[in-house]
Amino acid sequence: GIQTLSPSSIKLTWDSVSGVTYRILSRGAITSSESTNATIVATGSSTSYTNAPLSGTRRYYRVLAIP
Repeated sequence: GIQTLSPSSIKLTWDSVSGVTYRILSRGAITSSESTNATIVATGSSTSYTNAPLSGTRRYYRVLAIP
């Protein structure tokens, strides 16, 4: 799920598996390079990530489970 917290900040929430590591990636455009925003180890069945406020730039996010 995606929740808007302010005009430049969002919270991503997804179903997770406890103990699995998830990497949150983002990019400013579909054709630009991805950058890693965070790496989180899940502690339950739901995990969240809140981004730092951005300067009005559109971002595309991807959450990956790391084996």
